[in-house]
Amino acid sequence: MLSREPLTETAIPETMSTLPLVGQTTPVTFQHVLLKLLDWPFLLFLIVCVVLVLFRQQLAALFSRGDISISWGKGRSIQLRQLSNHLDEELDPLRDEIECLKQMVADLQAHAGMPEENCIVPSTTQVLSAEEEEQASQRMQQALQSGEYRWRSLERLAAVSGVPEGEALKVLRSHPDVVLGTDKSGRQIARWSSK
Repeated sequence: MLSREPLTETAIPETMSTLPLVGQTTPVTFQHVLLKLLDWPFLLFLIVCVVLVLFRQQLAALFSRGDISISWGKGRSIQLRQLSNHLDEELDPLRDEIECLKQMVADLQAHAGMPEENCIVPSTTQVLSAEEEEQASQRMQQALQSGEYRWRSLERLAAVSGVPEGEALKVLRSHPDVVLGTDKSGRQIARWSSK
């Protein structure tokens, strides 16, 4: 049977004697500090600091080399330092073509099929006079120097200049400030060397 003794200070369990009453503050003991230090956020911070200190030389060498490689699929990978150059080479001609298509669609809707002067269809004649070649060169140079795209496709440059692709390539090759290349799909692209 349970005895009904009045509650006295000796009858209160030891764990409850440290609980604060309303208006009192909790006494800070070594156990409280130790329990807070063993809590997971502090331990995670401590582990990260220890790893950084122990492996600082290896981590610095890893990040300073710049040869971190991102891989996907079989045989497909790219190094992190090459990522921005390859993105520009691949995306600029695509952006250029998308802009041209947008313009052509807008013109078709507005003018019932009349092409815009920026999206000139190249002529089929192969022989250009010196004056026509100079005009084509100036138009391609303006397109390459515009800040909109770093790389331009040969097809787009030929359309802008109003000459066939073969003639556009010939004009571009003769210019010392033009850098020629190919994108991943094998199309020829060009950029102005100072960009």
